[in-house]
Amino acid sequence: MYGANDDLLKAFADIDSYLFKYKKRFSEDPKYNADDNLHIGVMAQELKENPLTESAIVENDEGFLMVDTRQLTMTLCAIVANLSKKIIEIEERLNDKGVKENGSN
Repeated sequence: MYGANDDLLKAFADIDSYLFKYKKRFSEDPKYNADDNLHIGVMAQELKENPLTESAIVENDEGFLMVDTRQLTMTLCAIVANLSKKIIEIEERLNDKGVKENGSN
């Protein structure tokens, strides 16, 4: 995916999250499977521009960009695994330097 963990972190940090409600025309049309509730999520346009998540974006028959949640889940699992390895590596380095988990020596 990405060679360096720092590149991965920077690319992933560029993704913003949003609170949103679907537009009325979508929430009232059953073919969109949308509702009138408040949601938290990401913007398909931003994911399409990000090399980590661009594969999770599809265009529907009407030309709207949509998030393929299955593909995004797979991508996010890989990202979390990569970040987990980085965290373990950092913790091990800190432990080697005598820094305890609570931040004291």
